[in-house]
Amino acid sequence: MDMIKKIFISDIKALTHNFYVLIITIGLCFLPALYAWFNIYSNWDPYGSTNNIKIAAASNDSGYTDAEGNKTIAGDEILETLKKNKSIHWVNTTAEKAKNGVYSGEYYAAVVLPENFSECMYNGFLQGLKRPEVTYYENEKKNSVATKITDTAVSTLQNNINQMYISVLVNKVFERENAVAAEIQEGNMLSTLQEKVTGVSKNLKGYSKTIDALASANKKLSSSIDSAIDKLGQSPQTVRQKASERQSQTSVSSLAYSLRDKTSNISTALSSVSSYLNRMQEAVDFSVKSSYYQKALAQLDKAAQPIDELINALSRLPADSALQSKAAELRNELQQLKSYLNTLEKQLENGSRKIDTIKDKASSKAKAAISALEEKALQTASLLENAFQNVIRPLAEEIVQLTNTVQNDISNAAESIVEDINLLKQLLTGTKSGLASTDQSLSALSDLLGQASGELAEINTTIASLTESEFLHKVLAFMQGNPEGYGKFFASPIAIKTEQIYPVENYGSGVTPFYTTLALWVGGIFLVSMIKVNPDAKKFPGARPHELFCGRFLLFLLLGQVQTLIIVLGNIGLLHTQCLHPRHFWFACAVTSFTFLLFIYAFTVSFGDIGKALIVVFVVIQIAGSSGTYPIEILPEFYQKIHIFFPFPYAINAMREAICGLNGNDYFIYLAQLLVFAIAALMLGLVIRLPFRNLNHFVEKRMEDSELL
Repeated sequence: MDMIKKIFISDIKALTHNFYVLIITIGLCFLPALYAWFNIYSNWDPYGSTNNIKIAAASNDSGYTDAEGNKTIAGDEILETLKKNKSIHWVNTTAEKAKNGVYSGEYYAAVVLPENFSECMYNGFLQGLKRPEVTYYENEKKNSVATKITDTAVSTLQNNINQMYISVLVNKVFERENAVAAEIQEGNMLSTLQEKVTGVSKNLKGYSKTIDALASANKKLSSSIDSAIDKLGQSPQTVRQKASERQSQTSVSSLAYSLRDKTSNISTALSSVSSYLNRMQEAVDFSVKSSYYQKALAQLDKAAQPIDELINALSRLPADSALQSKAAELRNELQQLKSYLNTLEKQLENGSRKIDTIKDKASSKAKAAISALEEKALQTASLLENAFQNVIRPLAEEIVQLTNTVQNDISNAAESIVEDINLLKQLLTGTKSGLASTDQSLSALSDLLGQASGELAEINTTIASLTESEFLHKVLAFMQGNPEGYGKFFASPIAIKTEQIYPVENYGSGVTPFYTTLALWVGGIFLVSMIKVNPDAKKFPGARPHELFCGRFLLFLLLGQVQTLIIVLGNIGLLHTQCLHPRHFWFACAVTSFTFLLFIYAFTVSFGDIGKALIVVFVVIQIAGSSGTYPIEILPEFYQKIHIFFPFPYAINAMREAICGLNGNDYFIYLAQLLVFAIAALMLGLVIRLPFRNLNHFVEKRMEDSELL
């Protein structure tokens, strides 16, 4: 303990015996106070000068003329009201200049009333609840905080317009009610009202009967829908079955296969005929020629048979078949082919008879005649084969493809019908559900009508029991009230009574805890930056590490308390910040300064320049996330999770208790939580740092060797 006192006294002598060091030290004591005072003063009453913020206001309102010919321009009335508002600098101008001024930055915002503003305000209730619309322009680029102020101003304007709208509406309603009341005074109200109630009661009974009839019809309709759904459930299978039967009809389904088979047979037979005719023409021996004639005739018979079968098959197609047109065309071509075939057959039979007659005794003239006959037969055969290959065969292939298309169309149509049936089934199911819901609604409505009918009977009884003067007095007293009074009441029916808990005189006093806390931390950084944290061990032989630590820290503690005293006196005496408990405020600042200095000093002693850098990082994080200006609940999640591990929030809360008012033991709880950081700093400075002394010395040596740090 004696060594600690010796180090402290030595530091005081060194401080007071050097004039320049003393001046610098005094400056270090005042700098944090200046930092706090300037910041608090700049935030003293930021919302008290909002009358310097310009907001343009323009009106294109053309006005509203009532039935009596009285014209009202509500837009001009609003602009006149804004002139009287001194909290914001409202500038009346044109719509174009207002908009351009927002773009150029001349105005922070602009409000433009539309041309139909008065029309909507006075007559919008009768035109489908058409509301007056106000266009609001704001320049968020110019200043982010200013837009919040202008938003508040425009919201206030909107509330005023809403109140004016309600006041006008209620005023008009009760002006008409006054006229109605005057008419009621001239007639027999009770008897008229009883007649009306009786008529309504009769109507309700009629409505009840109608609803019962609708409920009965719904039940029948629901039963019919059930039957239809059952039948529709069987329909898809029936449709597919009919489509399958249609596809399997011989006249259509087998036509494609028959066409390809028969045309192939015909093509083979005609090719054989042409081949035999060519060989016949080349043959010299008449007996050979005769055999080729017979073979050609046989092939013609083979071709004739499938032609006849195709003609018969095409003739049996149903009249409604999609193939009818192409089938008729093919049938005609086949008949033409059959005609060519018959001609060729006759030519071959004639040639065969002539050969059989003359045999090998034919003269040159007979041979020439036979040669001419063979040439003509070859031509007929060529014509026959060309007609088949170029006309009949392509047409047959087209019919085959069309047949396949028809089959596919039948299948697709069947599936489409099935889909439509399923959709219809779903629609009917949905309709049934809707009917069930309708039944419930009708039942509920029937009960309501019955209840209403009973209540009307009670009303009728009540009216009959009232004397005419009593009833008229109650009704007319309300209807003949002051329309303007009613308008003001309904425009603002609720009065808000504000009771401030822990009131704060101004915004500067509200931010005093934050900037005071920040200034104390900054003051600690100034001290460790300007004053050496490690005393010269050679001057104090035999001093232990904890004695060196505590001896030099006493100097820092003394200077920190001087900083604290200057800040507290300046806050209260110079700036006149609100402070309900000055002594508590000073004590909170003193404990805060002790904790902060011990924390900063311990980090600097333990880690040197790296410790100083960490201290700066800590203050940067705490400025943003200490809830000193914004509630911690609206800050990013990162700050919400880590702010409890830093000392700023506890120091700020303790100072707020002293400034605004104490709540139980919260003040002492916050200080106790703050001192936890002081204990941690002592552990760091006296125990944890010891193993790192050599490493810290090595780092500092290397930094000095660099001649940069």
